[in-house]
Amino acid sequence: MTSNLSKEFGNSSPFDFVFEEFDRMRDKMFDFFKTSDFPSFDILPFSSTRDYPKTNIVAEKDTGNIRIEMAVPGFKREDIDVEIVDNTLKIAGKMQDKGQCCNDSYHCKSIASRSFVKKWTLPKNANLESLDALLEDGILTVFLPIIKEEPKVKKLTIRTIGENNLEG
Repeated sequence: MTSNLSKEFGNSSPFDFVFEEFDRMRDKMFDFFKTSDFPSFDILPFSSTRDYPKTNIVAEKDTGNIRIEMAVPGFKREDIDVEIVDNTLKIAGKMQDKGQCCNDSYHCKSIASRSFVKKWTLPKNANLESLDALLEDGILTVFLPIIKEEPKVKKLTIRTIGENNLEG
């Protein structure tokens, strides 16, 4: 699913309401399973990946820039791809098992391959040339500078009745 950063930071799309309705219905479904006596919510395939990895999106007060922080413990730089396609920021990661032998038998296996894909529609005033990413201590931080645009002002000439409308 693509989150819309442009909505929070300007430049929203007229179709955003459709996706917001899908999100609302999905959340309502999750709430139903969490609060009902449904026996095994944790084994549903979408329950553990819905919010993975945990992500913070911060608008820096002093600069107006956007900072995306993502908790990706165990991932190396080579496991993560950050790219921009058609004004959409896509962060994808895939971590393979750490070389366990096929002949081993596990009593419990909680550490497995993990993957994720997250997408955000970027605001139109994002400086895509200065996008930067840093992976440190299991936190991926993507820095997205925002170009501060001065408002465009156009001064209109006030006409009076009787002036020739054909003159420029």
